[in-house]
Amino acid sequence: MSLGNRIKALRKQQKMTQSELIDGYLTKGTLSLIENDKTFPSIETLQKIANKLGVSVFYLTQEGDEAWTEEMAEHFKDYHLNFPFDEVKEKILPNKDRIFTNDKGIYLLTMLRYYYRFNQQHDEADALHQTIYNRMIENGLKHLAMRELIDHASSKLYSLEYNEALKTLQQNKEQILSFTQYDSKIKLSYYFIESILASAVEDHPLFVESSKKVESLSFETLQFQYYFDILRFMVLYYTYVEKDIKKQEYVDKVKRFLEFSPDLTKEIEFRFDDILYSKYALINQPEDIVEKLISYKEKVMHTLNLVRTEKREYMQINLKSLDSEIAFLQGKYEFVIKNFDRSLYEFKLASHPIDRITLKVRSLVYALSLYNVGRKEEAKQEIAMVEKDLGPLINSIYAIEIRKIKEIIYN
Repeated sequence: MSLGNRIKALRKQQKMTQSELIDGYLTKGTLSLIENDKTFPSIETLQKIANKLGVSVFYLTQEGDEAWTEEMAEHFKDYHLNFPFDEVKEKILPNKDRIFTNDKGIYLLTMLRYYYRFNQQHDEADALHQTIYNRMIENGLKHLAMRELIDHASSKLYSLEYNEALKTLQQNKEQILSFTQYDSKIKLSYYFIESILASAVEDHPLFVESSKKVESLSFETLQFQYYFDILRFMVLYYTYVEKDIKKQEYVDKVKRFLEFSPDLTKEIEFRFDDILYSKYALINQPEDIVEKLISYKEKVMHTLNLVRTEKREYMQINLKSLDSEIAFLQGKYEFVIKNFDRSLYEFKLASHPIDRITLKVRSLVYALSLYNVGRKEEAKQEIAMVEKDLGPLINSIYAIEIRKIKEIIYN
């Protein structure tokens, strides 16, 4: 929308006459010329028009199609398990110059940045970061600019650049945390992202340190949006490093949290009530594993009808994966091979690194089934695909099950 059209649209939206807008500092004829893009106002006049309309000069003069931006933001407002890569490519990428950089436009630019990261287009993603950051500073939205520094680092989760993401985050640490007095939640967000990235790069001391800060800050700020996830991953960390006392400490915290804040979707994160959290494994399972998984499946099915729509999608995917795992553990390898659905195990969002690993462990029911029916070369190809998908995460302590399965298949 042109400058003149934007002034006219805002004036009419506010039911303001030309006389009311000019307020004696312009003639109606001059305003008509401005509104019809026949002349451009001076900076002084533009400031007076902006003040009268209750907007900034920046808002009036920026390029882009505000109506289209609003429409696209509404279209893309709800995505949960599946990032809409194809739609971003079709609808936003060829029209990026139409994005009007209000809050809805920033949202679209952020989605476009994720798209660039996923496709390893890092120069384009970095340029978008500068655009978003600069626009926020120009609009006086420094608190959002500080959060943009966090988002800039976390966007690299899409491209598996974990070391680079952590480096980027820590380079801006002082600047971000200095804003805590104006935004008490920003410190919490910083340490949560730092804990995620630390787990990805195998910096376990930093992971524990950042996670504990999230714990304490959750109570200090009375903001608990990250609290459950931190407890969950601390339990898993202490499970893998075999520190049973510390694990139990966090298991107890999880139980207390769920007693205080019951949540069916959080409760079914834990498959086995007796041990609460176990390593996700396909080999060396206890004798009663099939019975336990069938019982867990029944629990998920019961919960399915009681939860919100976006949670149902995740649970339905979980059920399909469970069917394959139960069949594999029952020795029904041909059933697993015939019904394997690779899309259940594809990364659709910038998942937590530990969740990414778990997803790939679950996908190996297919490789193990191929191996057990003698199709060993195909099984090896599946292992190679998993290694490629995980990138540096393949060496994580959380990926030990994948390495064990690879050893079985190759030897």
